[in-house]
Amino acid sequence: MKSCLLDAPVERPPQGPGIVISDDRDLPGRRRHEDGCRGTIERDVQRLINDEREKVGARRLRSSRTLTASAEAWSRLMAEHATIAHVVDGIEALPEFARHGYSRYAGIGQNCAGGQVTPAEVVAGWMASPGHRSTMLNPLYRACGVGYVDAGDDGAWRRYWTLNVGSVADGVAPLCKGGEA
Repeated sequence: MKSCLLDAPVERPPQGPGIVISDDRDLPGRRRHEDGCRGTIERDVQRLINDEREKVGARRLRSSRTLTASAEAWSRLMAEHATIAHVVDGIEALPEFARHGYSRYAGIGQNCAGGQVTPAEVVAGWMASPGHRSTMLNPLYRACGVGYVDAGDDGAWRRYWTLNVGSVADGVAPLCKGGEA
């Protein structure tokens, strides 16, 4: 699995001009419901991560509207550029947290991956990597957002995954049909 990890410093990320990410949600395979709630793929990733957190006694992560927005935008950006990275086309991941409204926190982190077909595969891959595992199980984190894009045949990796985590649980992202927050 090709994946990468970023554990962010505790200070507020820099903000600056020129940080623009397309909000196009029409990439092939994007699972989004008409009412704007997260799809089952993203919910399954969060559920699997929370299952792992429970095994080590860490609090379950709550779904964050702002972390979800930044994770979705990051997955789209990686798909648009056919890369898995924390810096894409000169855009850094950390300022994107704040650009999407997540700016008050003690800590943030991000896992990225590409190519995995299922939520179970991406979470298993992250769990097998010490740095990614640490990000997912870190008890400092209280909230998360998951971004997933299936770029169809257009992307080098086809499927792009982002997990953004943070120390503050802010606005809860809407869930569909019995999902957990």
